[in-house]
Amino acid sequence: MWEKEVVSAASYLLSSEDDQVKGAVTFLLKLQEEKREGLLHQAQSIGEKYGLSDDLLPIRCPNRASSAQHKALLKKLTEAQKESMVGKLTRKVHHGPHARETRGQGVDKKATYAWVREGKMTPATEALVMAAQDNVVMTRDYLFKLPGGASGDRLCRLCGAYKESLGHLLSKCLVYEHREYTRRHDAVLYLLTKQVADNLGVKIPNCLKRLGGGIRSGVMGTPEKRMLIDTCVPTSRVITERKPDLVVRLKKERKIIIFEVEEREREKRAKYMDLAADLANQWQGYKVITVPVVVGDLGVIRNLRRFMKQAKLLTDKGSRPKLKEKSCAGQSSSSRER
Repeated sequence: MWEKEVVSAASYLLSSEDDQVKGAVTFLLKLQEEKREGLLHQAQSIGEKYGLSDDLLPIRCPNRASSAQHKALLKKLTEAQKESMVGKLTRKVHHGPHARETRGQGVDKKATYAWVREGKMTPATEALVMAAQDNVVMTRDYLFKLPGGASGDRLCRLCGAYKESLGHLLSKCLVYEHREYTRRHDAVLYLLTKQVADNLGVKIPNCLKRLGGGIRSGVMGTPEKRMLIDTCVPTSRVITERKPDLVVRLKKERKIIIFEVEEREREKRAKYMDLAADLANQWQGYKVITVPVVVGDLGVIRNLRRFMKQAKLLTDKGSRPKLKEKSCAGQSSSSRER
């Protein structure tokens, strides 16, 4: 951005020992004292704009600042510019929901945005994901809200029950409920299972792999490291909710870990409280941990690293972008088919 270039040029001029440059600096300082437009005056205005007046002391008072000070100054300016742009986006009513969500409590930003740095999506899919995150997909509800936009029916063209908004298409449409949403969920579950199995040194048998991606219900592993995938867990009493996405029992560590992939963390943690209590009662001395793998319909990942640290099953670098990719890939296919 031009503001960074102005500050960088001003810092360079003030730190230069060249006689010609010193003459130019003297002239610019004179303009600054007269409050007339000039490079140093612009740099000072930029510092005041981003609250960096104290850091711009070398520009107001040329003390031949060191290169380390210049680098620290430019770094602070870059961070201030980013914060300013994100702040403007979050304040937008229509385009800001995703930006506000990513600034919420417990969001793993490194995992959420890893797909941008390391993902392998096609340009078309990336463009559609970006459009979805900015809430500019051409749904009936969006077209209705545009100035001078379409009028008439706003109901979903698939289910016809609710208005056709992006949020409805990604997580609430009755037509997609048993197709796209299930496929997206199963893809994330497969990657989660594969990552946990790799960390434990357990191989997924071919009989549990679905053709074209996904994983079947079943039991795998060894007596020391047992994994139950989308399978009813044996309990000592009648419990309605006893079929989580993944259950891992580690005999040596005396630990049982319940994984559940969903969009809302609190609901799933409360859903399996009875199951966790029953397992703790059955397996005396075992620690039961519930790990909600919260992946929003726009790919926002919450608390993944914190819960994986608790379970001592940290994911590697490759797993985080793939979780995001699968979530966004399901989202993009839903948006394309509207």
